Amino acid sequence: MLEIIQELSIVVSQLTVFQRTPNTALPMRQIDYNDQTKPLSLEEVKTSLEARTKSFAGFDYNFLPRKCFDDTPEQRAEVYEKLWQEGDFKYWLGTYSDTLFAQDANRECYNFWRDKTRAKINGVYKQMMMNSRSRLNSDLVLDPKVADILAPIEAAYSFGTKRIPLEQGYFEVFNEPHVKLVDLKATPIEGFTETGIKTSAEELDFDVIIAATGFDALTGTLTRINIKGKDGTLLKDHWEDGVKTYLGLTSHGYPNLFFQYGPQAPTVFCNGPTCAEVQGNWVIGTINHCRDHGFKMIEATAASEKQWKDKVVRLAEASLLPATKSWYCGDNIPGKVREPLLYLGGVPAYCEDLNAVRGNGFEGFVLDDETRSSKL
Repeated sequence: MLEIIQELSIVVSQLTVFQRTPNTALPMRQIDYNDQTKPLSLEEVKTSLEARTKSFAGFDYNFLPRKCFDDTPEQRAEVYEKLWQEGDFKYWLGTYSDTLFAQDANRECYNFWRDKTRAKINGVYKQMMMNSRSRLNSDLVLDPKVADILAPIEAAYSFGTKRIPLEQGYFEVFNEPHVKLVDLKATPIEGFTETGIKTSAEELDFDVIIAATGFDALTGTLTRINIKGKDGTLLKDHWEDGVKTYLGLTSHGYPNLFFQYGPQAPTVFCNGPTCAEVQGNWVIGTINHCRDHGFKMIEATAASEKQWKDKVVRLAEASLLPATKSWYCGDNIPGKVREPLLYLGGVPAYCEDLNAVRGNGFEGFVLDDETRSSKL
């Protein structure tokens, strides 16, 4: 939604943004390559690609090899400023190693983000009133609450435990006189009217309403397909009381079925292409192994499925993520089981897990030279 707001603010005469929780967006620092600004050399690209599987989040950079309070306040300020100026996700995933695991370290990170962000927000609106010629007659009005809504003094949740987008002028949008910010925590929506939206404080008229209602992340794309297991059970029913996978790649009862970029893998807490490549290479290697050895069926055991889920939960509970309501835990879908949906051990550890399974003769799987499953 952030991207839409940035673009809409340029072309509409009036924009009202309803905010439920603050968005801890980071500066994108996008480079517009041209004849004068050359992209990376082929050697630099190769080095960058090779570094990805050594990084927690699958990028060519990693968390710092020290904790937040190993540095002095002056050193921390210098580190945060450097990461901020570099942009991208570095302030989130290239910062101190304990930021996502220790509340005091996380608070330091948030406070720097907050101060940097509040400095962008002027909190000035124009109070618009119609005169007899139907033209806008505007008076400047200072609204100090704008910064408090967008970047509150006290964090609404631990920094980085909701998906962080990248922005290019998002917070500056709210300095524009034709943009209004509505805090849904203070004045929740009571309903839609024939002409707009009614909150607990006022009724607002709109020509167009865009509803950013979210999506069934990580599982929805799989459970909406009528995937049936060998006993006819739909995958969505197999996961009704919580997700069950082995390696975030397959499930017991569904032989020869592999899914990628799904639940209980690094997935969205990782550089997408890195996760897809790591998983894709492993699946290809597994299929080749089965073909070369005459196996027609490979299926995860129920025991390995349970052990993997226990590991996913254990890793998540060591972090700050489960304490925050987000789609990382399925909170945005009514009735969905609340549980950690991501493998939070990092890409290097995930690669070690995959390699160990293959190196131990596909431990946790049953391989057979007969196809015992029903047609999926």
